[in-house]
Amino acid sequence: MLLSNTAPAPGSALSFLAISTNDGGGPLTYTWNFGDGQTATGANAQHAYDATGHYVVSVTATNAAGLSATSTTTVTIVTAPVNPPDPPLLPAIVAPDEVRAQSAVLFSGDANPPSNGSVTSYTWDFGDGSSAATGQHVVHTYAAAGARTVTLTVTDSIGRTETATAGIDVLPPLPPHGVVIHGPLEVKVGDTADFTASFENPGGGAVAYAWDFGDGATSSDAAPSHTYAAPGQHTVRLTVTNPVSGSSGATMTLEVIERDEMIELPCAGDTAGTGWCIAPGLPIEPTALNTVSFGDARSGWIGSESGALVHSTDGGLTWAIQIASGNAIRSISSVDSNHVWALDSQRNVLSSSDGGATWQTFATGAVSTLVAVKFVDQHYGWAVGTAESIWATTDGGQSWVLQHSEMSDPALNGIDGMDSNNAVAVSDNGSILRTTDGGQSWHVVLAPNSTALKGVSFGGPLTGFAVGRGATRIYKTSDGGATWAASTSPTSEALLAVKFVTASIGWVVSESGQIFRTDDGGGSWSLQNLPSQALGLPALDAANATNAWLVTAGGAYFITGTGGIAQ
Repeated sequence: MLLSNTAPAPGSALSFLAISTNDGGGPLTYTWNFGDGQTATGANAQHAYDATGHYVVSVTATNAAGLSATSTTTVTIVTAPVNPPDPPLLPAIVAPDEVRAQSAVLFSGDANPPSNGSVTSYTWDFGDGSSAATGQHVVHTYAAAGARTVTLTVTDSIGRTETATAGIDVLPPLPPHGVVIHGPLEVKVGDTADFTASFENPGGGAVAYAWDFGDGATSSDAAPSHTYAAPGQHTVRLTVTNPVSGSSGATMTLEVIERDEMIELPCAGDTAGTGWCIAPGLPIEPTALNTVSFGDARSGWIGSESGALVHSTDGGLTWAIQIASGNAIRSISSVDSNHVWALDSQRNVLSSSDGGATWQTFATGAVSTLVAVKFVDQHYGWAVGTAESIWATTDGGQSWVLQHSEMSDPALNGIDGMDSNNAVAVSDNGSILRTTDGGQSWHVVLAPNSTALKGVSFGGPLTGFAVGRGATRIYKTSDGGATWAASTSPTSEALLAVKFVTASIGWVVSESGQIFRTDDGGGSWSLQNLPSQALGLPALDAANATNAWLVTAGGAYFITGTGGIAQ
């Protein structure tokens, strides 16, 4: 039999073993014939064939008596498999055809490793005189523009070395880009406006600045300051130039306004124009001032019991009559300097989309008295009043639908909306109603209690405050009105007005006309002095943390440009 596990190939030694039985006992002798003219003796034999082919191998066993027996087998000799040659390295360069000078570029190399080995090194020559780099993936930055030839040399573990080349066009560096001017959007005549700029400069190196302030003045400083001598709108221009790569620019619009006339007003602060000030008189006969609303820090309206409605475009310092008389104005809501609505005592809503230059009157259809109106944008608004009635509009006040009413319940005194879906109304019986679906459904989130709630204001989508008369004078929510908890009141008096401009900053006004401010979301309150007594029911509005306005049913009108903070 054939014992070798090696494939029978020319030149490969094969092992043979003969096994036989001898009934007569005694030793046996073995004679081998390998079929190629070669023989051997012994029970074990080895033989190597010189050529491929089929060979008949025989072995004869003979005992001492001369008796013998022969066995044969066939051996096929084939050509041993030859390992295929290793593939060529075929190095390749992966990189963009065009790059920018002064910008880092990634170069990647690739090659075929030997079947039983690996690529051992990648060496790069970037064709610009720089030092060689090593590694399959390298980053290189060209200093200057021009055509370059990149050469990659690859070596493998069996000692082979091959190269690849690639042509690269190095373009000039990018000029400065992404220029943004940083400066005030509004500045008063005579005040200094400071400007800076941010931009990307891929080419590196120094840049030159060319500022044009829009009033004939220029500067080459990186961060200039400029004082405007006259009011008006100015376009500030900046050009940033890299002498190697080029230029880029930006513009911004700045409004220069007149000096603050509040410094001439009687104010509570020791420093002129600070704290709460007695505002200039309105161009109407003395009357109760029921409501105030500002669409921004400049444009606002005041409505009176006589039906007069006046408008200011300078933050409340001067006023023009837009409606001289008529039904008493109960509430005003403005969302910007153009869009404003006024609720009158006959349940009509007066609407303007041009800053009050023209007005349209729309009947709500309400039977019960309406006392407050609130719009969240140019389309969506609510009006509330007695019998817990809630009316809503989705077309800017042209048409109204009743969303909620309970004839046996007391009045809703105030409403505030965060957006077209979310709003909160407060009741004279202490309950708070909330909607999250634009008023399709209203739910009581605070049950009736001993507090008659008079107003509500949100300083953001989550944080709101409700105020009133009773054991608990302030309630606060931090989850958009879903839940409410009693909050610390700065006074034992009833609180009749509230306005928050952020989740932290807001004001409340007491029954006797005291005004308090918080800067920590109602955690603490500071009394802000008024230069004279505020008599009658108050109404309060604020555009931000500094600009606020207070009117009262006693005809008083106060203004602050410092957030009520006296200095």
